[in-house]
Amino acid sequence: MASIRDLNHKIGSLQNMQKVMRAMNMIASTKFSKLLTKQIALLKFTEALEDVRNSLFLRISQSSSPIVTGEVDSKRVHIILFTADRGLCGSHNNSISKGLEKLVAKLGVDVDDFDVTSVGSRGAKYCRKREYNIYHTVDINEKTLQDGNLLRISQTLLKRFNNSEIGSAYIVYNKFISALTQDTTVEKVLPIQIDKEFLANNNQEVTSDVSDLELAEHAAPMLIFYQLKTALSNSYLSEHGARMTAMENASNNSQDLIERYGAIKNRARQTAITNELTEIVSGTEAMK
Repeated sequence: MASIRDLNHKIGSLQNMQKVMRAMNMIASTKFSKLLTKQIALLKFTEALEDVRNSLFLRISQSSSPIVTGEVDSKRVHIILFTADRGLCGSHNNSISKGLEKLVAKLGVDVDDFDVTSVGSRGAKYCRKREYNIYHTVDINEKTLQDGNLLRISQTLLKRFNNSEIGSAYIVYNKFISALTQDTTVEKVLPIQIDKEFLANNNQEVTSDVSDLELAEHAAPMLIFYQLKTALSNSYLSEHGARMTAMENASNNSQDLIERYGAIKNRARQTAITNELTEIVSGTEAMK
C-alpha cells in the first residue's frame, strides 16, 4: 500500500488538474454558448443555400464548363481538413484524421497524388507525421472565421482547378449535431456536384440573362466559399462542444479518483494507528 505522503501528493496533483479542467470547461462553455446562438441562423442559411444550389442545378446541369463536367487534365486531389489548434477536445481531431484516411482509401490515391489544406494546426501536425503533402495551413480561430481567409482558400481552389493542377477537391469536417454528438462529414467541392435525383423530380425551368457557361463560372466561387464557411462554423462549434464535454467528464473522473485515494488514505491512516496501538500494548505487556 502507498504511503500517506504519496497519497497526499496524488490527491494534491488531481485537485490541481481538476482546477485546470474546470477553468478550460468554463472557457469552452462560454465560447460554445456564444457560437450556439448563431447556429439557428446557420441552419436557416444552409437551407437557403441548398435552395440556391438546386436552382442553379436546373440551369448549369448541361453546362460545358469543367467546373460542372469535371473534365480537366489532372487526377490530383485537394483535401481541406477542419480540425482544432489544440487537443483536449475528445475525439474531435481523431475523427477528422479517420475521415481523411477513409477518403484517401476510397479515392485510391497515393501519397503523392493529393494535397492537404489544414484549417487548424492539429490537422497539419497529423499530416506531417504521415508525410502527406501540405499545401497550406491556417489556425482556426475568430480571425479565420472572417470572410477574407475563406475567400482566399476558395479562390486558390478554383485557380488550381482551372489551371488543371487538381482534378477534384473535398472538405472533411465535423458537422455539429449537439454538444455530445458531432458527425464527421465529407463533401465534394469541385467539380460542382449536380443532384441528378433533384433534376429528375423537378421540371421547373429557370432562365437568366447569361449563358449556362457564364453562370457556372460566376456561381462556383460563391458556392465554394459558402460551403467552406458552413464547414468552418460547424467545425468551430463542434470543437468547443467536444472540449466542454471532455473537460466535464475529465473533471468528474478526477473527482472519483480523489475520493478513491481519499478512502485509501483513510484506511492507511487507520492501519498506521492500529499498528501503533498494537506496538504500545505489546510493549506494555512485555514490561509486566
